[in-house]
Amino acid sequence: MHTLIRPIVLCACLMLARGCSTAPSALANELHHEIAIKAILGESEHTDPAMRAMAWALKNRYAKRGDLKGVYGLQAKIFGQIGPNLRQKALKAWFLTAYSEDVTLGATNWLSDWDLTHCRPSLIAWRKKMQETAYIGHTHFYREVK
Repeated sequence: MHTLIRPIVLCACLMLARGCSTAPSALANELHHEIAIKAILGESEHTDPAMRAMAWALKNRYAKRGDLKGVYGLQAKIFGQIGPNLRQKALKAWFLTAYSEDVTLGATNWLSDWDLTHCRPSLIAWRKKMQETAYIGHTHFYREVK
């Protein structure tokens, strides 16, 4: 079976087991999976836990704002270097957000350790108004304080 088809088959099996009729393309609030994959690969470490956390944060952000404005990963210049196995891992992380607990606890924003040590303080000052909810894959996840 083609390696990029496996996550879709897994997703379909999970949907049938849970009695869900949602098509895979409609998962995660209608954000197209190709955009999600690009953002996941451009923003996160390439480990399963990090990609799953980034998938959740992207899903939360899109659900709250309706877009992914300001997501640097969509502009990252790494995509010629991405092989099919890594794409498959990102696709799996994205589709599994429909069936797993939110590991970021509602985060809509994130900063990597690199961001915290290299960015101008004024560019990341927004985080002081937010609650840190998780630290996964060298990335801090944040949500608005209620």
